Amino acid sequence: MQVDGGSSLRCAAGREFFHLMRSVRWMLLICLVVGSALGICGCAGLQEKPVSSSSVHSALATPPVSLTDLTPLPEPTASVSSVSGATLGPYEPESSFVLRGVWVHPQSLASPEKVDETLNRVMSGNFNAVFPLIFLNGYAYYSSEIAERRSSDLGPNYDSLGYFVSEARRRDLQVHAWFVVGRVGVPYGDPGPVLSQHPEWAMLDAAGGSQIHWLNFARPDARQFIISLVLEVVQNYDVDGVHLDYIRYPGPTPKWSFDPYSVSALSAEYDVDLDQLRYARLPAYGFFHGNPLVGVDTAQVLAKFDNDIPAILMNVYGRGKAVVLNWHAEEQQIAASSEILKRSVEFLLGKGGKVYLFRSDMNEAQYTATFFEQNAAWLENLGWEPIHVREQDLAGLDAGSVLVLPNIYVMEASTAVTLARFAERGGGLVFIDGPVGAMNYGEIRAVTGMRRRGGYFRGERLLLAVGESELIPGGGQTVDVRVHQEQVRKWDVFRTESVNELVRDTYRKVKAARPEVQVSAAVFRRQSWASDNFQDWYGWLAGGYVDFVVPMAYVSEASSLEGLVDEWQTSGDIDRTVAGLKATSPNKNETKTPEQILAELELCRQRGIRGIVIFRIEEMSEQQLEALAAGPFAP
Repeated sequence: MQVDGGSSLRCAAGREFFHLMRSVRWMLLICLVVGSALGICGCAGLQEKPVSSSSVHSALATPPVSLTDLTPLPEPTASVSSVSGATLGPYEPESSFVLRGVWVHPQSLASPEKVDETLNRVMSGNFNAVFPLIFLNGYAYYSSEIAERRSSDLGPNYDSLGYFVSEARRRDLQVHAWFVVGRVGVPYGDPGPVLSQHPEWAMLDAAGGSQIHWLNFARPDARQFIISLVLEVVQNYDVDGVHLDYIRYPGPTPKWSFDPYSVSALSAEYDVDLDQLRYARLPAYGFFHGNPLVGVDTAQVLAKFDNDIPAILMNVYGRGKAVVLNWHAEEQQIAASSEILKRSVEFLLGKGGKVYLFRSDMNEAQYTATFFEQNAAWLENLGWEPIHVREQDLAGLDAGSVLVLPNIYVMEASTAVTLARFAERGGGLVFIDGPVGAMNYGEIRAVTGMRRRGGYFRGERLLLAVGESELIPGGGQTVDVRVHQEQVRKWDVFRTESVNELVRDTYRKVKAARPEVQVSAAVFRRQSWASDNFQDWYGWLAGGYVDFVVPMAYVSEASSLEGLVDEWQTSGDIDRTVAGLKATSPNKNETKTPEQILAELELCRQRGIRGIVIFRIEEMSEQQLEALAAGPFAP
């Protein structure tokens, strides 16, 4: 990576960093001094040999899948540095961080005035690299001929990235163009222009839904779209790097993706029948987790898990009824979840009744709005347009209607009374991952027909029908758990390789176009989390498919970084690992004090991490910036 845009300064700073082997640091320093005295301009980079093979860890804890059969990249032959060609200056044991980066959101590119203001703030913190987000939700925030431009946020003739790069160069700042790769729409909202034009590129869940709006990496044409975007920027703008984000699947376990392309490819290449893994009828095997109600009182158990936790319950209360889906059914890990919800709403809905969605202010404040958006999209996909209601609206609900309560864990006593009265009058209630925090209210125990809350559970389970019920789609295939796990293991390899192929091809084509441009990726901070989402970034480092990675080590306290750095040093490549830190506390969403930020940076420095990227400039306080410039980022 390059600190500045001038050729003479690039030459002076043209030293190896990320691939610099510790055993040759001082030898290289001597060579650099000699080279500088002789007026040498530019130097070839060193490249470390991969010291470990990458592996894929399936969500089923099956044996790792070796990727050592991947063809390694050739040694760079150009005079400019390639894989290991980071040009950030020589290593000095007690020096400040060599890469001092900050992420920048598109709002800060909206006008020349905003760019100037943002870059001036960047300079006040003495950063030397900026990572502007230029592709988000399927829209380009630059002058693109491939992706639709987000013109509503930018002036019609304003080249935001061009202006940003020129002003960054004037301030001797590196520019790493940041792309959100996987998510190409607003989750449970606008699908964005990419999937609107190419719906066949969408990643589908077991029930055939695509509300998450994620690009299907298994498709070669979808991967080529991303590569074309990256090359467009590399070839048209003087950037120092490209930075890939959300380069993974949207979640773990056998949920993604059941699209026709993947179904066909898996059948042909791996002899895996994805249609069997959908489980449209019970019994069904899959990954389930939830906060269950236990202790059956008056409720009828319609289905249960193989650990005897009740899964689907129905209870009569007054003239109404309640159905409890006793886990995070909104995640639709199996196709049967959608059919069960559909049948439940139809069963409870009276003539002329309406479908309501309880969008609780109390729960939204404590658990965010994601649950409500997710369940609203689920109901809409099943054919209803639910009416959103809040606590103050519950008393006026029409009898004969259905109220869906998505992940409503806590409530006031008055809300419990109102829900009971609604059911007494003939209303229907559908609880999804039940009201565990409200089980101290007698009204909620009576409505659900359950006695108490159970402990959180998580893992692979067999979901079994208990007798026959019109709410349960029974008569499914016989489940052989060993066969299921073997098929999922192959599916994990297929999905991991889909992401790997995108990373490898992007890297190779960027280097072919401009070898000096760095390729990096924002990744999950723990290997287990990354592997569960088919993001094999340890393999990318070992195979030489990225120049560096930025694990998103968003923690509230510096002490939480210790275990993360231990893992990076043990399993990864610490010389090519840049710590991604957060200006705000993830738990409380409060701006960290300068002392908190400095403590995290000091821990990273002591442990040999020489690069930092902070999320994000818009969230940083003036006090934080001043502390950085006066302390670890000082000239």
